[in-house]
Amino acid sequence: MVRPKQLTPRRLADYRANAPVKNILNRRIENLSDFFSVVDAFLQSNNDRDTFWYRGHAQFGWLLTPTALRHADENVRKKALSLVHEFKRVAMLRLGQEERPRGGDDDLQWLGLAQHYGLPTRLLDWSENPTIGLYFACLGADKDGAVFLLNPADLNFSAIKKPRILRADSDAAELLSYVNLLPRSRAKRPTVAMHPVYNSGRILLQKGAFTIHGNKRIALDEKQAPSLVCLPILKEHKSKLASELDRIGVDEMALFPDPEHVCRHLKKRIGM
Repeated sequence: MVRPKQLTPRRLADYRANAPVKNILNRRIENLSDFFSVVDAFLQSNNDRDTFWYRGHAQFGWLLTPTALRHADENVRKKALSLVHEFKRVAMLRLGQEERPRGGDDDLQWLGLAQHYGLPTRLLDWSENPTIGLYFACLGADKDGAVFLLNPADLNFSAIKKPRILRADSDAAELLSYVNLLPRSRAKRPTVAMHPVYNSGRILLQKGAFTIHGNKRIALDEKQAPSLVCLPILKEHKSKLASELDRIGVDEMALFPDPEHVCRHLKKRIGM
């Protein structure tokens, strides 16, 4: 297998200056073969048995910050975080039976549902599937993108001295402390990694996982997770990569099963 080329010195310097993490995998990803080669080499160098999660950004300079916490104004962040309670009030009758939280009052499941339906929360989406991270990185053809790789157990060991991924059932008490956490709370909560409950078709199809962000350091970086690295996805290669992903079934219709996205994907296929 041919080893992928490195970035030009100028492109690499730009990434190191503007990406949210400084640990950059210096490889030029021109096709899926390059992508799988780099990911495989990285996993082998970090112990093949370790779990890694993936997240794609259409623009490499975007911070690893959940939507509800991206506002500089604390009052705006507080209002954004409170929306999940309104979502919980009105969404019950609109959800299918398989999506409704067990018992109807599981705050962690409601938080995950709100996130995947587009509500701002303190959750950040990740996937266990590297091609899904690449799919999102290939959006926005006019900007360089990035795929981030994270060892979630490494993050949790650094944050709370637990070398494992937290679970919504056995670690509910610890995770629930984040749900009503206010921006100025005295309790300083670090970012941790958690497995969601798969009560949404979208979460299941995307092999979804979450980091839940507290108020200690809002944006995730390598100071919190030493394993966190960034793989550049250059804009001039996005179209080819997206086409190759489409050929292996990683597309909008596969990742977003609701009829609206299915129709949009089918229209794209005929150039509409």
